[in-house]
Parts: sequence; structure tokens; C-alpha cells
Amino acid sequence: MGNPKDASFLVHTLYEQCKGDATSLNRLLRQRVSPRGNRFERDTPDTFLYIERSKNRNIVAYAARLLDAVTQKSVSSGAGRSCIMDHSNPVHAYFIVLESAKFKENQENVVMSEIKELNFIERRLAYGCSAKPICRTMSDSMKEGIGPWLKQFDTHALTYVALPGHPLLLLLLPPLGGGTENGAEAEGTGQ
Repeated sequence: MGNPKDASFLVHTLYEQCKGDATSLNRLLRQRVSPRGNRFERDTPDTFLYIERSKNRNIVAYAARLLDAVTQKSVSSGAGRSCIMDHSNPVHAYFIVLESAKFKENQENVVMSEIKELNFIERRLAYGCSAKPICRTMSDSMKEGIGPWLKQFDTHALTYVALPGHPLLLLLLPPLGGGTENGAEAEGTGQ
């Protein structure tokens, strides 16, 4: 069934592994995803991937762009609310600058950082990421069989400039409700 380096193949494998039970997959993923929001300065619950650089402390972060499920308006964070992906631009890639010459000038004992957008060269040659809804990469027969199950996760296929032959999946885990998820109360969250 397809090429292992194909996002549709990854989706089919997930579907088979959990026997089409979306709640089982949701629980399994939540058990394996570490809590987010405290891994580094300026971390957010919507940051799904980050790269720690070797030449300095700066971080390249990738966060999901989310919309409120009811109003369809952009939200600063999906934590504590029901959200959907912003299908027009689902991923925000940016630098978290923790080490800079201008920070060294100010010698106060204040933790300093700033968010900086990736420039053209960084986006095109190093840290860029593109995303598209997974249903656009699936065959009609696969959409028919797996589509309803997959729709629950608002899944996108991700391709990174640095790893073009290795697709990843971005899934928005719907709330399980009635308990704790990842050690924190998560009733009603879009995480």
C-alpha cells in the first residue's frame, strides 16, 4: 500500500494500527506527546516542533495556526478552547532569538528574547515548511474509507525544506473530555 515516504501511507498505517478507532489513536498520541508550553523560553502549547541550534541558543519553532471552531477567527493559542486549523496557512515557522548582541549590551539580569520571522533564504533553503490538507494527497478510494475517521484530526501533510523526502503528519487532537490529558486538565481544549 504505497510508499513509506508518502503522507497517505502514514495515514493508512495509523488507521490500520488503531483499527479505525479515533479515540484510541487520540489517547495513544496524548500518552506520547510531552507537555508543551515550558520546554524553552517563549514556548507555546501550539508549538509542535522545535530545532535547537548548535551555534547559539536560538530556536527555530513551528507552531500550528488555529482558528476558533465557532467564530473562525484566529486565536493566539488553542489551549482551553475548541479550534480548527487555519487551512490557508496552517504552520507558523519562526526564530526565538535567545542570544543576540543587542541582549549582551543590556546587562540587567532580565531574561530577554524576541520572536523573529524567518527570512526568504531561511524559508527557502533551511527551515521552511509547507503544509496541505492530507485529503488532497489521498486517492478517492482512500478518502471514502479513511476520510471520515481522518476528518476528526484535521490532518495536514507537512514537508520540510531540509527533509523533502520525509513527510510528517500534523494532527489536531480533539478533546477527549472528562479527565486529564498529558497531566493537565484538558476538557474543551483544541490540543
